[in-house]
Amino acid sequence: MSAQVPLGAGYFLTSELESGAAAELEKLFYFNPNQWKIRPSLEVAIQKYGTPQIAVSHGAIQMLLEKIQGHQTLFLRCHARGDQLAGAIVYVREREALRVLFFALKPEHTMKTLNGVNPLAMMFEALQGIGRRIAGVNSIVCAVGRKEIRLPIPDRL
Repeated sequence: MSAQVPLGAGYFLTSELESGAAAELEKLFYFNPNQWKIRPSLEVAIQKYGTPQIAVSHGAIQMLLEKIQGHQTLFLRCHARGDQLAGAIVYVREREALRVLFFALKPEHTMKTLNGVNPLAMMFEALQGIGRRIAGVNSIVCAVGRKEIRLPIPDRL
């Protein structure tokens, strides 16, 4: 099992997801009721990078994209709910940025339902931490709807 990166409020990130969670990940990515909120950026990402494919290899899940190599996936889990899958983020390095290609969060893990706890912001802050450790990376880039958002990476420690 890969390392677990604690995020606070009972959440953690990991780069591995066991094969038994494939149906849960499929529901999160393909049947998420909040998908309509980011449909324009989702359509552009699918056209440019390909549709995320869920594959199982050696007992672990991988997210595959047909039009790009070198992408990474982080899975958000929640200790308070039996290490349940709460979200996922797929990203790749593009020059001086980490570009978020796809992300998904279960509706019951949105800030609106958690009294101010924001797991999505936690995932992006963790991605900033990853970027901080990569020479030459200075921002996180993500398309939301028709807008592209650039989050600077604070100075390295």
